[in-house]
Amino acid sequence: MKRTGRSVYLSGIVNAEDGDAFVTKDPADPTSTRQVVFKNILTDERKGYAYKVTFASVFPDVAATTEEKRMTPYVLQTYTGRELRQMSQAALRNAVGIDTRQGVAAHNRNVGVVGRFALAPNSTFKPVPNSYQNDYVIKGDAMITEALSVAFQLTTLGLTNSAMSYYVELEEYTVSDDEEILLLLNERAQNAGNVEDI
Repeated sequence: MKRTGRSVYLSGIVNAEDGDAFVTKDPADPTSTRQVVFKNILTDERKGYAYKVTFASVFPDVAATTEEKRMTPYVLQTYTGRELRQMSQAALRNAVGIDTRQGVAAHNRNVGVVGRFALAPNSTFKPVPNSYQNDYVIKGDAMITEALSVAFQLTTLGLTNSAMSYYVELEEYTVSDDEEILLLLNERAQNAGNVEDI
């Protein structure tokens, strides 16, 4: 494995209605209220290459009216858009730690987490400004072999107004065939509690 010297910078906004997949309130009813949005933000299926996330954050707005919805916390994951669209509700819920004791930390396809929700004085959960000591984690050994996606919880603004912003920096590496196979196995071999994965 060797760095190529090339860096990739991703930034954008994911609107809730543009997701590739959704966790719904009732797992048996895909038309029920949507709770979590998944969206692929990078696909690179070239053989012999991998990426390492070196930094991630929200991309803050300067307008006060948009600050709350754009600061939404998110998790970085290694799912392609195709994989997300094929996942069952059980697999999607597992991927973000719903209905499991392990949470997102136990799942190998989770690369990092940016931000958090906190209880506001009026007893509602709101995104809070990032404290990079406590609310930011990038796994040091995680490598991305094919794709990078984000997942975030819908806020009280609802499906049409909820959105999240992201900024992600990645370093590109060349990998041998054997290294690529090992990276893929590491990424997919373990999941949270062996709950359904695709």
